[in-house]
Amino acid sequence: MNLILFDQEELSENKIPIHDYRSKHIIKVLRAQIGDKVDIGIINKEKGKATIKSIDKEFIHISTSFFKEQIQIHPIAIILGYIRPVNVQRVVKDLATLGVSEIKFVGTEKGEKSYAQSKMYSLENLEKYLIEGAEQAFSSLLTKVSFFKNLEECLKTIDNHSNKVALDNYEATEKLSEGKFPQQKTILAIGSERGWSDMERKLFRTNKFILSSLGNRVLRSETACVSAVSVTLSKMRLI
Repeated sequence: MNLILFDQEELSENKIPIHDYRSKHIIKVLRAQIGDKVDIGIINKEKGKATIKSIDKEFIHISTSFFKEQIQIHPIAIILGYIRPVNVQRVVKDLATLGVSEIKFVGTEKGEKSYAQSKMYSLENLEKYLIEGAEQAFSSLLTKVSFFKNLEECLKTIDNHSNKVALDNYEATEKLSEGKFPQQKTILAIGSERGWSDMERKLFRTNKFILSSLGNRVLRSETACVSAVSVTLSKMRLI
């Protein structure tokens, strides 16, 4: 991790339990000693430095100084069909590292229905990977995650003042790399393993989405997520 994140109450007494995984990182990976400074952050607030004051059998004792977070989260929201639960941790971590503002998981007509029932699809179980992604990116800001039964329910929650793009292998009218992104925000929709149904394409068109592709090759949803976000960040001149 490049930044060590905490909830604010965890640092209320300026000490970290010695058996906490972050203490182990400070001691074993960073090899920090008394007087050394390490990079820390308060989730969704600020980041700064922790100075190691002392280490005993129970705690690492620190002093802290903070400044306002400078790395902003990107104005890109992802609509993503439920994927295999075994792969969701990696996707969430990668998208959090890239800095998308939100991931909206949706049930799709062609997707495997049992995926949405997995215990992995809860904020409690995904928060660890959101934090790991932010720590990797040296940011204190976490990507938001929400869950929907179907696409129609999800589309009622979107910001219509956004560039709206749905990836589709069959009826795309342009390549994502050729698209125009005049708005300051973007919504990217990526289907589950078998893509979108005709009804879902109709919903996208009704909601003014452009159907785009990532080229002729058929990608796994996990690969498409990272590729599409990277292209979009470039098109929006954010990288």
